[in-house]
Formats: sequence, structure tokens, C-alpha cells
Amino acid sequence: MERARRAVIDREKCVGCGACIAACPARAIRMLPGWVSCVQTERCTGCGTCAALCHRGAARLTEEEERA
Repeated sequence: MERARRAVIDREKCVGCGACIAACPARAIRMLPGWVSCVQTERCTGCGTCAALCHRGAARLTEEEERA
């Protein structure tokens, strides 16, 4: 089984600044009510741009098993 990198947002750290949304080349991040970012995992390419730009450390990459 292969492992895929995907972005996740820590809701405790996210302040809703929108930097990750603006930076995501796959347009895989959206804002939820309450000003918290959320990753649409089916669109995320795992590039890491959001994690690199998040000044609060709320965005990070994780590895998950891909299902065949």
C-alpha cells in the first residue's frame, strides 16, 4: 500500500487569516464558519505550500495510506 502526503489544519491553532487558502495551488482549502480553514483531502496534492506559509503552524503535512 502506498502512502500519500496530505495537508491537515489544526483548528486550535488556525486564526482564519486565509493565507493557506490564497497559497494553495490545488484550491483544496476552504473557510468554514467560525473562520477556520479546512482541507478538502480529495483535492489536496500534498505539495506543502500551506504548511510552509502558515505563520501559526496550523497547517501541516501528514501521511495516510491510499486505498486501492
